[in-house]
Amino acid sequence: MPGKIIILNGTSSAGKTSIAEGFKNILPDFYHISLDSFWGGTPASFHGLSDDLDLRTVGSHVKMSEDKKNVLDIAFTPKGHVFWKSIHAAISAFCSEHINVIYDTVIIDELTLQCVAEELADHEVYFIGVHCSEEEREKRDKIRGNRGSSAYKLKADFIYNVCEYDFVVDTTDQTPLQTAHEIAEKINVVRPRVFRQILKVNLTNGVI
Repeated sequence: MPGKIIILNGTSSAGKTSIAEGFKNILPDFYHISLDSFWGGTPASFHGLSDDLDLRTVGSHVKMSEDKKNVLDIAFTPKGHVFWKSIHAAISAFCSEHINVIYDTVIIDELTLQCVAEELADHEVYFIGVHCSEEEREKRDKIRGNRGSSAYKLKADFIYNVCEYDFVVDTTDQTPLQTAHEIAEKINVVRPRVFRQILKVNLTNGVI
């Protein structure tokens, strides 16, 4: 039987990675894959922080303020979307070999979400929103250090208000392990539907 996929989507400091690590202790047959592991392996030139960009070679385009202290926007280039596609192809390969995966990531736009749904179309995918109050995220950022200017915070509206999820967990007032237990309980009673809906819409619109 193909493996299951649990996708945790949320902003930086929402608690995704800690939840995934706790989840492995509850259901040890799940393998944790993190976007950070893939992104951390890319060269600095791939991140698109330079003013003089060759969009053929960078994965993202980060727009900075004039004083270079604040991120104004982030967008993925065609090469960046190939990078995303490759990650999800790897996850699909794990599941095809009967390995369950819990994947923590930051999906920040509609195109990326559609690509994920298409790449994982053959698998059972739970798409879970990991929410946290802004005050608590700011507090965690300060503790972790050097994350307050994360570009992904700019996409909080898409992550929290636009994305539809199979269900949402809130880490504001509970520990990662408590949240992991909540997820483990809910996947036994909630059937995944969101990715199927995305694929159905795409087929109707002739996207795929």
